[in-house]
Amino acid sequence: MIEVRTFISKNNIWFNEKLSKSEIERQFINFEDKDKESEIKLALRYLNDYIDFSPRGFIKIKLNQQELLGEEEFGYLNELWNKYISLITSYLLDGHAIEYLDYYHKKITLETYDDTSIQLQITMVPEEEAENLSINKYKGFILPKDAFILALLRSAYNYYKRLYSYADNEKLIIKMKELSKLYKDYTGKDL
Repeated sequence: MIEVRTFISKNNIWFNEKLSKSEIERQFINFEDKDKESEIKLALRYLNDYIDFSPRGFIKIKLNQQELLGEEEFGYLNELWNKYISLITSYLLDGHAIEYLDYYHKKITLETYDDTSIQLQITMVPEEEAENLSINKYKGFILPKDAFILALLRSAYNYYKRLYSYADNEKLIIKMKELSKLYKDYTGKDL
């Protein structure tokens, strides 16, 4: 089972170092948690609707409780979601896709593995080793294709829909329409 959750920073601050699990729980809110409505509104108070209205945070993607992507991919959520949507869109058009995160220190590749599976590869080059591209870390996963694509599309749509409920921003409406179309093109059904 693919699980996708969006977490926002309570104070919209940037973290350069990896945080402990207790610190993550203290600093971030699950954006889908309806019981945290007042905390979410408080966290979003820092955003400027006229610029981009993008909170900082991370998107946690799990397969059967194994984390594939998470707090190590911290950034502006609209930018992160755009990267993941672009990855899916390129994959659906070409059968493979590459996106970069963290100012090119992390490469995410999506390719067909077989008729029902895709391979997600994450190659990381530690910042201190950016000059030497032969030193890198690698994670690879074989995922159920439909479940992965649909979970990402639904979660991205829900993220933008929820964000729109806090700010009437035309960019968010456009993004929801794009995601609805992509979902319908892939499944033949409405989102």
